[in-house]
Order: sequence, then structure tokens, then C-alpha cells
Amino acid sequence: MATHKILNKLKRMGTKSRRPITKHNRWWGFNVDPIDRTPAIDLTSFSRLADVARDIVRAGEIDGKTPTLSFCNNPQPVFGYGRDETCLPDAYLALTSVPESRSAWEMIAVSGEYNVQEWYENRNVLKVSESMCNIMREDPRRRFTYGFTIEDTEMKLCERASWLRRPS
Repeated sequence: MATHKILNKLKRMGTKSRRPITKHNRWWGFNVDPIDRTPAIDLTSFSRLADVARDIVRAGEIDGKTPTLSFCNNPQPVFGYGRDETCLPDAYLALTSVPESRSAWEMIAVSGEYNVQEWYENRNVLKVSESMCNIMREDPRRRFTYGFTIEDTEMKLCERASWLRRPS
């Protein structure tokens, strides 16, 4: 994948007022940092991530192949200690090839948690770790999964692998 070509395409595609990457080198829809929005504690600060993901997929399409993942924002995220194993993450990349008869966790390839304020970083890491455990638990054939956290403008990637040994 030629990232520099995709980046240049993102800067050129669309109309001037709706280019994925603006002339100020910011993602469209993120003209100010999420923490500077009013009110600051607002999950809608990251609602434009779906547009960003869609634009990246369009810019990286090769020979009209359909993408194997789709980005989803959780329309009803659960905050704090009210979460359980049925609560999906704030955002996730869902596999498009998994039959709908499977559980929601089996469809998730990458889970994500975000919050506007940086001081929620530990809570986001805990939530994404729980999501990754749920993903691994639902499908015993799965060997690894990824996750991400976003606090204001900082993004961190997480990995969880299954280290089960095969019997000798």
C-alpha cells in the first residue's frame, strides 16, 4: 500500500470545501481539536471519524475491490461502570464477510474507545482491553485482535494475542 499516494489523493479528492484533508492539513470535520469544542465532554466530537474512515477506504481502493472492514460508531455507548460483556465499544471496525448469525463480538476486528479529555486515558485503555478480551473469548479460533484509544488528538494502538500452545 502506497501511503503517500493515498495521502496525496485525500488532499485532492472532493470539492474544495469538502476535501478529506483540508488546506490546513486537518481532517475534514476536525477544524478544531476535540477538547476545544463546546461542550468539551461530547461524544459527537468524534462522530466525523466515520467520514474519515470512509474517505480513507475510497482513496485506497484498488481495482474496485470491496473493503473487508467497515467503520462503525456505537450509537449508544455506555460510560463508566454500567458496561458489561454485551456493551459494544465506542467505535469498531466490523468484518463485512462474517455471517449475521454470529455474535456482534465475532464481527469486530478492531475495537476503539475515545474521550475528549486526556485524563480518561487509563479508563479508555481498560475499556478497550475489556472489548479485546470479549472478542477473543467469543471466537476461540482467533489468534489476535487490535484496539485503539483516542484522547483529544492522541491515538494509541493496542494488541492482544492468544498465547495458547499446541499440545505436543
